[in-house]
Amino acid sequence: MKFPRIFLIITVILLAVINSYSDDRADATKLMNTCDKNAKTLEIAVTNFGDKDESASYQEALKVIKLGKVKLAQSKFNDAKAKFNEYLKIENDLYASLSPKYMERAQVLIDEIAEDLVDYVTNPNVLKNFTDADMHLKNAKSSYSSKNYQATVISCRLSKYLVINCYVYVKKQIPDKYKKDLEDYYNRIYKR
Repeated sequence: MKFPRIFLIITVILLAVINSYSDDRADATKLMNTCDKNAKTLEIAVTNFGDKDESASYQEALKVIKLGKVKLAQSKFNDAKAKFNEYLKIENDLYASLSPKYMERAQVLIDEIAEDLVDYVTNPNVLKNFTDADMHLKNAKSSYSSKNYQATVISCRLSKYLVINCYVYVKKQIPDKYKKDLEDYYNRIYKR
């Protein structure tokens, strides 16, 4: 009678350990995939509008992801999760650093393009795009205030795209100085 009871207790304990092990592996793998995806998006922002310090920080962040992958391969799932969470912290800090640059750039584009296309403001599409661009810039500032830095960058990208797109409505060539902003909007690295 004692043997089946002991066997049952050991089996339950082993199943709990295996289940926990499996959950840790799944969590670490999910975090790794998130970090890999996020790093590709972050690379675009850093390359297009970052400075040397931000580029160096981004390279350090990539090393942290690799260390997380090493820990994952070694079946040290909690250590892997810690590394991936470390990457996410660096990522957030980079977006925090990039956000003011994006907001400033969006404001510059709104101001410059408004001056350039002032004769076309009577076009309802042009006026709507300027109004929407301003609204997205305000959303970016609000996101920045609430420390949602990635949303700040996304709103600024949209703001810039909307004002640049006004050139299409008036059938004018988009100036080269705004091509980097378009590439950034389309999640592509600008090739100089």
